[in-house]
Amino acid sequence: MQQLHEQKVHTVATAAFFLLAIGGGLFSITEEMNFVDSLWWAVVTMTTVGYGDISPASTGGKLVGVVLMLTGIGIVGLFTATVASVFVENKILEHKGMRDVLTDNHIVLCGWNSQGTNILKELKADAKMEYSDIVILAEIEQSPVYEEQVHFVKGSLNHDTIKKANIENASTVILLSDDSVESGYRDAKTVMDILLLKKACPNLYICAELADSITVNHALQAGANEVVVVSDFRSKLLAQAALDHGITGMVSELVSNRYGNVFYKTPLPDSYVNREFFNIFCDMKKSRNVICLGIQRGSDDTVITNPKEDLLLEQGDMLLVVAESRDALA
Repeated sequence: MQQLHEQKVHTVATAAFFLLAIGGGLFSITEEMNFVDSLWWAVVTMTTVGYGDISPASTGGKLVGVVLMLTGIGIVGLFTATVASVFVENKILEHKGMRDVLTDNHIVLCGWNSQGTNILKELKADAKMEYSDIVILAEIEQSPVYEEQVHFVKGSLNHDTIKKANIENASTVILLSDDSVESGYRDAKTVMDILLLKKACPNLYICAELADSITVNHALQAGANEVVVVSDFRSKLLAQAALDHGITGMVSELVSNRYGNVFYKTPLPDSYVNREFFNIFCDMKKSRNVICLGIQRGSDDTVITNPKEDLLLEQGDMLLVVAESRDALA
């Protein structure tokens, strides 16, 4: 609304209203017609629609019509051009990362590197993100993508951009490793960014990408909730591929939202509380074609992979499952 005010849209609209009222009033007097019909004629004349259902018969009415047509076209054109310019400017500012983000419960992709596009595609492919926005906060010239529900804020991570990206109300922040920084300092910068985010937003959930596993403890102590060491994951996957040929195909499917089965976390249904894991495992596979690979339990979110068959599941446990879709247990 502030920008509309600055663009004097309200002034143009007021001028158009008074022109309609005066034109309709004069036409009503000169043509001896009721004001409602005269106002209708004024609207049709100003917008150049020209239905022809009402036309001036007197010289005075024709004179009013000439003045209204000449001035009305200019006023209407000025109004539409001004409104259009506001929307165009908004889009330009948004693409250049100069607009404040008003959405909440969003995911912030902080930084941009060679994997940014793939991460964005994976996020948008998940049904969980259907009604959630993504904000890219990066020190690049303009938004790397132009898609619905994807916003862009230009700049490095600081207190101003934290407010601009509305990180305080975000659900998660993904910190990408900065390729523009020398490799020896990338992780140090990531740790500093974690400290800055946690100080500004103590309850924020942070997923951080690191280049070296030696920095994992520093990142966790700084406040990161989850850490992914890309080089470490790559080496483990390559070693496993050499030992068990073809296994990487299944791993790729499980960690991707774009094809095949999905691997995700879901709350334990009430009907499964205080039941043994093996019974639940069999029931889910038989009735819903869902495989449970593990559970997440406790305040520290301890993950139990391949639980013992007689483990009793408790209220509050989260199931880590593989299914054809996220709504398999709905």
